[in-house]
Amino acid sequence: MKKYLYLFLLIFYSFFIKYEVFANKSSTDAADAGMASVSYKTKRIKVIKDSGREEYADLVLIGGMGYLSLKDIEKIYNADVKWFPVSKRVTLRFGSGAVQFSMGSSTVLVNGVQRTMNKSVKLLGRDVFIPLEFFVTRSFAEVADAFTSWDYSGLVLRVEGFADVSSPSHFTFSDKTRIVAEFRNKKEIDVKRITRNRIIFKIYRSKLCDPAGKITVNDDVVENIDVFERAGDTIFEINLGTYAGSYEVYVITSPFAGVVDIERVSMSKSGSKSFTAALAPPVTSFFMKSGVSIPKVPVSPTSSKKKKKNTYPSKKQAVRKKIKRIVIDPGHGGTDVGAVGMRGTKEKDINLIVARRLESLLKKEGYTVFMTRSDDSFVPLSERTRMANRVMADMFISIHCNASLKTKAKGFEVYFLSEKASDKAADAVANLENSVIALEKLPAGNAGDVEHMLFSMAVCEFMNESSKLCGLISKEIDAKLASLTNRGVRQANFCVLRGASMPAILVELAYISNPAEERMLKTKKFQRRAAEIILNGIKKYEKKFVR
Repeated sequence: MKKYLYLFLLIFYSFFIKYEVFANKSSTDAADAGMASVSYKTKRIKVIKDSGREEYADLVLIGGMGYLSLKDIEKIYNADVKWFPVSKRVTLRFGSGAVQFSMGSSTVLVNGVQRTMNKSVKLLGRDVFIPLEFFVTRSFAEVADAFTSWDYSGLVLRVEGFADVSSPSHFTFSDKTRIVAEFRNKKEIDVKRITRNRIIFKIYRSKLCDPAGKITVNDDVVENIDVFERAGDTIFEINLGTYAGSYEVYVITSPFAGVVDIERVSMSKSGSKSFTAALAPPVTSFFMKSGVSIPKVPVSPTSSKKKKKNTYPSKKQAVRKKIKRIVIDPGHGGTDVGAVGMRGTKEKDINLIVARRLESLLKKEGYTVFMTRSDDSFVPLSERTRMANRVMADMFISIHCNASLKTKAKGFEVYFLSEKASDKAADAVANLENSVIALEKLPAGNAGDVEHMLFSMAVCEFMNESSKLCGLISKEIDAKLASLTNRGVRQANFCVLRGASMPAILVELAYISNPAEERMLKTKKFQRRAAEIILNGIKKYEKKFVR
């Protein structure tokens, strides 16, 4: 009797496993790959893209955690997928970026930078499954040029492409008018003169950062520029004036931008006015001031698409593995003088001097350096990190001098961003540096909620890197300036560091409110050593943490 009972149970168990509704399965292939048998379920989810197109994919649930298959990832994100079965590695390529996963590991390399997921990559049967959590991170959004959001209650995955083209800026010179469009990454462009009075500047597969509309120029070479999107492309329709002549097209790759120079063939009757370079919108004026040269050999307007593609770096070049671009932010400037010492020393001046010294040292080391300001001009706090994001910087360094009501307060501090300050003193420093917002004339609103939302979305993943950089710079103080009190590494909610998509720190050189340190801040010896301290910290960070 027992023999028949055992046989019945065996047949029933085999039947149940084969036809279970939600596919609670065991993957023998996974076990062969060094993984234990995995029980999982699948759910059908809807994928909505910003084009309005709807697709469907399978969400695999393993231990309550959602995973996407490589096949679905390739389809959803139009990724170039490579699977290396011997090394058990997967690479996803997205234009200029790359992501690498390893089977059974929660570590992922995003453009060569190591990130950590909560769950590891799984191999089930013959397919690879990657945790859904990774695709909603800022790291993935940056490399895929698309934001991903997940609505579990509705089982909907939304994928929205990045706005990646700025509105065109215009510069009027005595012999030409220059139209500049900045791109977040490399783009294929086409520029044609379709009539005597109209040039079409098209950026393929792109999305505008700003609303469509008309930009008025009225300098006799260009009347206006119509800006709009059509069929997934961005188009600038340049309407020419009476004195527009021939034109040339250039491509800049650091940062990415397209430039159209339109010749002025004659001065207008009212040409007695001075034609100096007009002030451009903040972001574009930033890279134009930063010494980015336009190539001597122009891209011909009639050149083939193949030639234009060759002006961009290759995929291999574009995947950044080292620190190449650094943005230096001399704190304050213009109407915002910062703190003022007892002898009248202005913080904004010291910040700029040290920033210039650091710029010089970094350039000698081969880094590409951008300055948020190179003169005594006012730049809003929010604009400073926005500049860094625009040029895809690898590091952001903001330079300041500290101040206190207590004239005996002294020392060097270095900060990284945190929603909560490490102590009351750090909070006081942040409040002092953030007080410049009063000069920015921002629109009224519920700033607290907005700030919290932006903070949560922005730089949390870079806090760890930022703190490591702070630690290495802090250690350099004892070696280079032993006479200066080292107040160590602190954290606080600095507005100027918010939104930076890279390691970002704020350096407080010394207390300008302390008479002795005010004198020291003005000496060339201190200014040189302060710049060297920051440089050495950057180099040691790169050597230790960047491959």
